[in-house]
Amino acid sequence: MPKPTALTKTPKTQREVVPVITTHEGMALTVTEVTNLQLEVAAAQGEIQTKTALAERLLADGLAPVQKRIEELGCKIKARASRVLGYVIEHRDELMPNPRKKSFDLPTATVGFAIAPKAKVVLLADEDSTDAALRIEGVKGFEKYIRIPLPELDKEAILADRDILTPAQLAFIGIRIEQPEKFYITPKSETAAAATTATA
Repeated sequence: MPKPTALTKTPKTQREVVPVITTHEGMALTVTEVTNLQLEVAAAQGEIQTKTALAERLLADGLAPVQKRIEELGCKIKARASRVLGYVIEHRDELMPNPRKKSFDLPTATVGFAIAPKAKVVLLADEDSTDAALRIEGVKGFEKYIRIPLPELDKEAILADRDILTPAQLAFIGIRIEQPEKFYITPKSETAAAATTATA
């Protein structure tokens, strides 16, 4: 009997018509049938668990060399990307002469720096957010950067004004705004397509 596929439907189980029980003996016999069927179900479920465990073990065994290969490739990528990063940092002005441009194209990939999606406020001195808030409390123009009732820096307000706060003002508050860059090498779509075709 062919196994059902996505294009074939599993035939519905025919509903069995069970006779009405009219005697004690009939009831006892039917209970026996029920317990036997329950044991069959338990055996079938055990078979499923055994076959599932075997399939998972076979899958794990089959994937192990692939996973090892991925780890080896990851180490190779990291080592080479580090060399590329060193060169790019040393020649950044040459590779990206426009300060606003943070990437450049090569025949096989785009290389560049992605800015972290979220900036963060970092305290410069050995003080916490409350210490910094108390220090600037009462200074005109800085009230909006203090959160009350417990005085502390309102970092969200500071980040919202990051484009208008001057270096001197940031220094006065005692903070710097960081938004790290992440180096990347992204294969071009045609390069990825060619690699996919080659491994297919």
